Amino acid sequence: MDRIAALAQERKSEDGFVPRRLVDADSSHIAELRRRGLIEMREAPIEPITHHNDFLLPTLSEAQANALKAIDAAHAKNQVALLHGVTGSGKTEIYIDLIARTLAAGRDVLVLVPEIVITSQLVERLERIFEGRTTTYHSRLTPLRRGETFLRLASSAGGELIVGVRSAIFLPMKHPGLIVVDEEHDANYKQEDLAPRYNARDMAVVMGRVYGANVVLGSATPSLESYLNAITSKYAYVELKERWGEAVLPEVIISDTIRAVKRNERKTHFNLELLQNINRALRAGEQSILFQNRRGYAPYMQCRTCGYSPRCPHCNVTLTRHKATDRMECHYCGYNTPTPKVCPNCEIQDMALMGFGTEKVAEEIARLIPDARIERLDGDSSTSERAFKSIV
Repeated sequence: MDRIAALAQERKSEDGFVPRRLVDADSSHIAELRRRGLIEMREAPIEPITHHNDFLLPTLSEAQANALKAIDAAHAKNQVALLHGVTGSGKTEIYIDLIARTLAAGRDVLVLVPEIVITSQLVERLERIFEGRTTTYHSRLTPLRRGETFLRLASSAGGELIVGVRSAIFLPMKHPGLIVVDEEHDANYKQEDLAPRYNARDMAVVMGRVYGANVVLGSATPSLESYLNAITSKYAYVELKERWGEAVLPEVIISDTIRAVKRNERKTHFNLELLQNINRALRAGEQSILFQNRRGYAPYMQCRTCGYSPRCPHCNVTLTRHKATDRMECHYCGYNTPTPKVCPNCEIQDMALMGFGTEKVAEEIARLIPDARIERLDGDSSTSERAFKSIV
């Protein structure tokens, strides 16, 4: 109920009604709220689009406008367009213009994203511009909600905007006109665990050829396959070299960890230079983000006496120590076991934690900078889209 009220407030609707597809609740919950008289439902047809300028589209820079013309020229030749834009160059603005034109023509649009929780800003922006026409599709929806989406699209007359992860490629679009694969280099587009095994990016290209839909692959770091297709003229290559507006590329400083240890310029896992810059940002009321590509507390444990490390019996990889649950876990198959107090091999109490993950980074930063508000964002802390948005 609070979620529905919040959506109504965001929408600033005079009548307080919110499109059903924007409400993250199953039909059974909606029906119960309706039965109790807490909400009201009505059928309201989506207003037809006569021109793509009916939407509040962003103003394109000269570089973006030139990139859009190049993409249009590629699509006129039935070519896939590879949009290679540096980070912050405004690829999303180009997507939005292409989406608006496709919807105005009464055709469907599919925007593929590698992971729905890390692209929430893109989803929210599309919902704001194409209000009432955006449908999200991902694995965190309940089976009932996914089924509702499938059936609704199967009976749709067209003009749908779908934003989803790789499985959205299988949704029954009646009139696909545009397929956008954002961050096309991302490995999450590959389905390798369960059958059928496929790459959603490659399927998008094939789907475009079969249905006569335009295809745009966007990335700041294109995959080698797509880049080769571009330089051999199989794909059209469109490049955005400058950042949008007044944004400038950030300064990158490479800090020598070995030298810092020798000069005693290191506290636990952090160089003093890093800690000084974090403190400087906090004093200015700014934020700092630390990236560590390993979740958990420590990547593995090792016995100092015999060198034994606990391994997964199924995958033969070292188990990761998770302090919050006091367990060792395999990040491949999910196998877990209690953290050993003594070495299972030599039975000597000499097990040591090796390396560090996001849990340990958050713990040590909290100790070194006690006045800072710290949030940990990883696969353990953001188990749902709601949890992710709460942290952000």
